[in-house]
Amino acid sequence: RSAKVDHIPTGSTMNLHQLNPQDLSNLIYGTVKDRHYDPEFFDKVANRIVAHEDLNKFKPQGLANILWGYAKVNHQSPQLFDTVANHMIHLDNLRGFTPQHLSNILWAYAKVAHISPQLFDQVANHIVAHDDLSKYKPQELTNVVWAFAKLGFFHVNLFEKIANHLCTEEHLLTTYNGLDFSMLMWAFSEANTDYP
Repeated sequence: RSAKVDHIPTGSTMNLHQLNPQDLSNLIYGTVKDRHYDPEFFDKVANRIVAHEDLNKFKPQGLANILWGYAKVNHQSPQLFDTVANHMIHLDNLRGFTPQHLSNILWAYAKVAHISPQLFDQVANHIVAHDDLSKYKPQELTNVVWAFAKLGFFHVNLFEKIANHLCTEEHLLTTYNGLDFSMLMWAFSEANTDYP
């Protein structure tokens, strides 16, 4: 049974080794949502995750929430981001990750300016392999291309796939808001390539 970790006081002296992967994910997500940011505590949690024997015990949503949390408070933890990237790169596939998971993960890497070319390439190839991108919500696709452009990664097939999808999106003008459009336009302009 998971420990109750949704509302942990800042500076808590809890033994992090007693928490399972889901608890650690809830811990970071909850403290960020409650705006209880303690840099030292975030360092301790990151060290615990990095030292974890098997990241396969972390669910995709858990990893996404952890990275999102660190990026949300702009907490730099290179070892944590390297560890998660290395874990994902060595997975047989990314089918366990939903569009939201992948979108949030890429956004987090871009937000803290942590460069991981292999991870971004793997995610790009995963997305390109989809028959269509209808399962991706506007904000998810927006975050994906924004993250790539922000870090200077321009996976041609990915950008073409998303551009073609946007051009055939029946309700493009009503489903994408002004912020989505501005981020998309910026990302594609940064790619400096002609798209439909």
